[in-house]
Amino acid sequence: MGREVYRYLVEGPDEKNLVDTLKSQLPPYVKVGKVEVFNVVQKKITLEKIRTWPKDVIVILIFDTDTENTSILSENIRMLNKNQHIGKVLCIPQYRKLEDEIARTIKAKSALDLFATKSKGDFKTMFANEKELMAKLQKWDFDFSKLWTKQPPEKYRNAGVVNNSDKVKLR
Repeated sequence: MGREVYRYLVEGPDEKNLVDTLKSQLPPYVKVGKVEVFNVVQKKITLEKIRTWPKDVIVILIFDTDTENTSILSENIRMLNKNQHIGKVLCIPQYRKLEDEIARTIKAKSALDLFATKSKGDFKTMFANEKELMAKLQKWDFDFSKLWTKQPPEKYRNAGVVNNSDKVKLR
């Protein structure tokens, strides 16, 4: 049996930096794999894209749940599950959006406190570009056990989304 290969499709550059940071720790917090920015809630995954991935890849979808429209996400999950090239599809729905997830894992009033910013746009840019993200999170008593633990809203559950973070988290 070969080594499992993981591919993360994350909503934006800030999620990419978070996953890259979590997988680069020793020991890693999450399964190690390639991380690609691709918003599965807004964009359809093409067969051409899938063909560039290794056979039997385990695809991990990380996405926000702050939108009501789940049709493209559902279509992407169905298509991935039916494709013989894909080994498995795992979903990690974020509690509303990344800032809300981070706020739940640190000891601060808001995720914006992490960078002492008042703007969500500034937060996202600073989070995405932070080279020492783990040190920054740990300064605010980051509790990894609280990350990605919420079940998705009913609209997402009705679309067949379950939280599979327990199959990705290593600690």
